[in-house]
Amino acid sequence: MKIIYGTTNKGKVEAMKKILKEDKIENIEIETLKDIEFNEEIIEDGKTFEENSEIKARAIEKYCKKNNISYELILTDDAGLCIEKLNGEPGVYSARYAGPNAT
Repeated sequence: MKIIYGTTNKGKVEAMKKILKEDKIENIEIETLKDIEFNEEIIEDGKTFEENSEIKARAIEKYCKKNNISYELILTDDAGLCIEKLNGEPGVYSARYAGPNAT
């Protein structure tokens, strides 16, 4: 089974491989965005983590179809900080919460 993992984060890829190995799941090929030469910007403007994950997965799916890249599964994620004392904020806005010039 070939999985396109919608990430360039090596740590996430290694963690996924470790999980698969620990669960004795074999015959899985994981390719990353780098492996499929995906370098398009994806605007993740969803209101939830799930929406942003779907936006990313659909963009990767479109790219794969356009470039005749075969796969059985596209796996994506989205993450952020949800702080109880800030009523769950910044949530999906974590990367932009501190403003445009934040480091």
